[in-house]
Amino acid sequence: MASANLQIAITKEDRESIDWVLEEYGMSYSQLINMFLKKTINEAGLPFYVGFEVPNQETLKALHEPVDLSKAMTFEEYVKEMNEL
Repeated sequence: MASANLQIAITKEDRESIDWVLEEYGMSYSQLINMFLKKTINEAGLPFYVGFEVPNQETLKALHEPVDLSKAMTFEEYVKEMNEL
């Protein structure tokens, strides 16, 4: 299979950190990148979570319920309650 070259830019700090990790695993940068690419292809997406958690139905319902602010504590009441704990 033919190969293609890939050039990437990373920070010096990241380079120093990843050098240590690769050394521990006895891996090269090419092996690391190829492993990442194969995993991405096999999963048809990134092999790690990127984004935000989707709230469950109970949380979504609570977020859409109206809040009665007339029953809310004042800041002073809140501080007093916290000091009593």
